[in-house]
Amino acid sequence: MEHIHKAKAEKLREKTIAEQFEARRMKNKASRLRKLQRREERLAAGIAGMEIPAAKPAAPAAKK
Repeated sequence: MEHIHKAKAEKLREKTIAEQFEARRMKNKASRLRKLQRREERLAAGIAGMEIPAAKPAAPAAKK
């Protein structure tokens, strides 16, 4: 009888640990995706930002 209770408890423990592991995996995956999106946005803004200042210094130099 005691063996049955121990087996059920172990099975329940394994199930909860597996669920926690899966939740952590999903959270980390979502975090990686958000980080990748932020990096892409920064790069896109940086590329667009680099083109505009390059054109602005040329204009004041032409006025002189």
